[in-house]
Amino acid sequence: SQPVFLERLAVSTTDSSVVSWIEATDHRLRDLLAAADDASRDQGRGRAVSTADGFRFAVHSLQQWTVQHPCPEPAFAGQFEVLLARYGFISLVAEDEPSLPDGARFSTAVNRLRILNADLRAFLDDLEEHRREQRCGEPLD
Repeated sequence: SQPVFLERLAVSTTDSSVVSWIEATDHRLRDLLAAADDASRDQGRGRAVSTADGFRFAVHSLQQWTVQHPCPEPAFAGQFEVLLARYGFISLVAEDEPSLPDGARFSTAVNRLRILNADLRAFLDDLEEHRREQRCGEPLD
């Protein structure tokens, strides 16, 4: 059975512009994921502020890029926008972290970030599967 993202994509488009968008977006999403992984790992190790800065920069950069390069597939764009909004919220919480005496709020955000990172990994897998499917012209099992 195909992931839900791909089922909706298969019904709505086979346009090469989606594949081009996937290829242009892939490394940006992976950069965000790496920064988010670093931020979640370093919280509580004395490096949380510096990695949180890198995380916020990665979120902001991707948000700015997507303004100029929106996803051409509406069903896909909706999922992407939700993921990006969730990262944006967590980056705002990370921005407040230095002012928090016990870091409890940021710690909660880190737990959410780990869940979100798993969602992004699934999204990246779906992107890759869709890209391969479009290149080969048939679904992969």
